[in-house]
Amino acid sequence: MVPLHKAAESCRGRTYISPQSGISSKQNISCSPSSNIISDYNRVERETPCTHPKRIVFLKTHKTASSTTASILQRFGFSRNWTFAVGKGHVIARSNLIRPSDIYEYPGMGGKTFDILTNHARYNRETLEMFLPGATYVTILRKPEDQLESAFSYFGMYRGMQLKSSKNPLKSFMEDPYYYYKEKHYFNKERSRNGQLYDLGFDHRDDENETRINMKIDQLDKEFDLVMITEYFDESLILLKKQLCLDYDDIVYISKGVRRENMRFEKNEDIVKKMKRWNHGDYLLYQHFNETFWKKIKDYGPSFEDDKNRFRRLNEKVLSECVDRNSKIKFYLKNNTEKCETLRRSDADFTKLIKKSMAARFGKHV
Repeated sequence: MVPLHKAAESCRGRTYISPQSGISSKQNISCSPSSNIISDYNRVERETPCTHPKRIVFLKTHKTASSTTASILQRFGFSRNWTFAVGKGHVIARSNLIRPSDIYEYPGMGGKTFDILTNHARYNRETLEMFLPGATYVTILRKPEDQLESAFSYFGMYRGMQLKSSKNPLKSFMEDPYYYYKEKHYFNKERSRNGQLYDLGFDHRDDENETRINMKIDQLDKEFDLVMITEYFDESLILLKKQLCLDYDDIVYISKGVRRENMRFEKNEDIVKKMKRWNHGDYLLYQHFNETFWKKIKDYGPSFEDDKNRFRRLNEKVLSECVDRNSKIKFYLKNNTEKCETLRRSDADFTKLIKKSMAARFGKHV
């Protein structure tokens, strides 16, 4: 049988056109292991053929539900035996723009390009095009005040600021952010101002240069095929499904990295106003792509709400089957089937699995 990523892909009688071969096919076969993950649920046939992109770059932003999104795409790519661009660790490029040396080249690949990238890497189109030419580009953005609060808590920035004893460390930071940013040393400082723009390749030297910010936003608008919005995650997944020619099965998910309530800092109206001034670049970024997001939904057509509701019913079935809703532990599995274990797998665990698979195919474990 011809490999799925090199020839016609067909599932349950639907027609797919392989991006590599251009061959169309219609037969009753199971595309991949992912179709077995949730094979007992109803699926809707596509009215017209669609084509999977040849390659996918998912540019992860921090604290935006990007881990949940990455695990969806990892499941998709892994089930189809795609080659993953990975680094030596879980993160490919944390502070520097991604460089060719950041991507691990397996000995047995012989200089071949990769099919997909899903791990954290600061955006650098030139490098990415070297390893994933002609890829479809996707990222995700979150409302800036919520994203900054989440990063501030998750990375423990307040500890390096000596604000651990403060009643509300976030409030204390926002009272004089320039002081803490300039004078204090804390983990992931670069993500305490305009962190989403930073992940997307923006230089902090231009944080207060609105002209440069808008130029960067225009560049990203031209270079990204889909920018998802965290606050409308299910809606984003419907757009992702269409953009990448996915099935409903491919986008079902169990949320990853959800914090406990006691790990959150209060944000009143005054704090949010200060965050908007401090994170002005991220606000302009979010505002622009929130507008384009709703335009994409409008362009999707009248079936959008029905498709979204159909997906939500399917995802609810998955959660009901897999997750113990009465457990004090978030998303604790009550069913340890392969299906449920696969859906719960974090992107970090998926990365380990992917690296083992890549090493078996191309030599030397990272």
